[in-house]
Amino acid sequence: MTDLAGACQLAIYAALTAIDGLPPVVSEVPMNEQDQAVFPFILLGDDNVTQIGSKTHRVERHEVSIHVCMQSTSKLIVRGYQEQVRAALHDQPIAADGASLSNPVALNQNTPLLDDGATYVGSSIFAIIAQDA
Repeated sequence: MTDLAGACQLAIYAALTAIDGLPPVVSEVPMNEQDQAVFPFILLGDDNVTQIGSKTHRVERHEVSIHVCMQSTSKLIVRGYQEQVRAALHDQPIAADGASLSNPVALNQNTPLLDDGATYVGSSIFAIIAQDA
């Protein structure tokens, strides 16, 4: 049986790393020797899973969060990266071995300024239907 959450993450990673000019795509916040985050980066975040199949046919709905993180004087740069992420994923085919994945659908996005007054985090959520191939 395929790890469908892992398959979704791998497929998203492949789609995003194929885009020239995006910040590094990571699964953990990159840190320097002073234990500070190294900006900019795109973080593959949580994957909320809902079982929608039957006992004999496993089908899952994944809501995957993707975070564009950077320190900037303007949220426009972050939103630009978010739009590149959306263009790469929304209603585009993605693939991973052992899984059948629907085209991701963009559900929502926001771009708040964090309390430090210098860091924007552009968060996007995509829905993917996944099942064993």
